[in-house]
Amino acid sequence: MRSTLVAVALAVGSVVTTTTTATAAVSPEPPAVIETGPNEYQHFFVDNGKVIQRAKSATGAYRDTVVAASTGFASLPVAVVLGAGRVSLAAVKGGRVYFTSKESVTGAWKPFQDLGGTMSSGITMVSYNYNDAVGIYGVSGGQLLYRGQVAFGGGFSPWENLGGSELSGRPTPSHRREIVRGAQLTVRQGAGAAVYQHYADNPANNRFIDRSGPIKGTHLVSARDPRRGTRLFGTNPDGQVVTNGFGDLVWASLNSPKTALPPAAAFDEVREGSDVVIRAADGYVYRSRQVGSTDEFSPWVRVGESRYGSGATIVKLLNDGDAIFFTDQLGATHVCGLDALGNDTGCRVLR
Repeated sequence: MRSTLVAVALAVGSVVTTTTTATAAVSPEPPAVIETGPNEYQHFFVDNGKVIQRAKSATGAYRDTVVAASTGFASLPVAVVLGAGRVSLAAVKGGRVYFTSKESVTGAWKPFQDLGGTMSSGITMVSYNYNDAVGIYGVSGGQLLYRGQVAFGGGFSPWENLGGSELSGRPTPSHRREIVRGAQLTVRQGAGAAVYQHYADNPANNRFIDRSGPIKGTHLVSARDPRRGTRLFGTNPDGQVVTNGFGDLVWASLNSPKTALPPAAAFDEVREGSDVVIRAADGYVYRSRQVGSTDEFSPWVRVGESRYGSGATIVKLLNDGDAIFFTDQLGATHVCGLDALGNDTGCRVLR
């Protein structure tokens, strides 16, 4: 068995206007969520072509508002990153990538900027620690493409073809915040997986690393374990969550409940272990936790009582805990907490 990290911050759902309560029709994709303060979050998704932000209103209740008068967007995950208080968001319309940002978590969104491209399977985005600039990645024609900023609010470089062969789905980063311009990405390659190490300012070091397979689904996730290198997590054709260690082309089963969806994972630097979450075929969300710094994982435990809905994601929190997010059948956003020791702290609905 094995180790982990985060990979995702994608999106979900459906609902509409500024005055509606926080519910949405359900997509299988996991929520795209950022933490904006102690026990406060913003959740982003596409509903009826509109990009929706679910966030606390002036009354203290969570409400849904349309981002930057958006219309016509595809029901694909939204890519969103939080820098030093500044937020960047990208989404897909007609295969093209559109980008917007705001100077603070409560600020106004800038108009969407058309960045072009043909990214019908979705995109991902990372930000850079030193100035909150972002890089956007997607797959087009079986190859990996990139377009990035040098500074927050600045222009983007032209789309750059990073290469690859038989790539598909949506790439996912090992970290959403990077020290240098670039990212470590995991992407579907044929029936298997590959890791791509990208250095925007030092392209001689860019490289693909084959990580074998078989893997199914729209994406897989990775965990940048500082002790053992990048570990991947995915779902195999038998519906099992499987993991693949650095330098190892063998995928080992984590003996999970059957699932048709990709897992999500988060690496805990304090505990030096990982948590993995899934939406299983029986409709419930489950989690497993790495046992210390070993390669073993604990038995799978059900998270909350809500059944059916979106895939789940797990987010590392500012207080050293973790939070598992998913949407239920009515589209409400659920958050289930884990403390620094991995104990459940209960579930609640963002309302």
